[in-house]
Amino acid sequence: MPLGLHGLDAVTLATTGAVADGTAVYTAVHEGGAYYFASKESKAKFEANSEAYLPQYGGFYAFVIALGKKFDGDPKHADIIDGPLFLFVNSHLSSGC
Repeated sequence: MPLGLHGLDAVTLATTGAVADGTAVYTAVHEGGAYYFASKESKAKFEANSEAYLPQYGGFYAFVIALGKKFDGDPKHADIIDGPLFLFVNSHLSSGC
């Protein structure tokens, strides 16, 4: 089963933009992927409303999606833009969008 967001806590990332390592102790499965969380509270929030915490475009880099390609976005270069979470491929692309 693939690991979503490279094992980082999706709730922390989507709500604060901060990177927090998840742990297999707090795993939720969503649409065939495993997501790790830093706490049982984060896991519970995700399970209650997973769509609110998942990155746009399935975690792929948005720009290349528009070009019909898929590049895996890096959660360490994420940005919250008008609510949703977007993943980029480096820090230069995540700031000022």
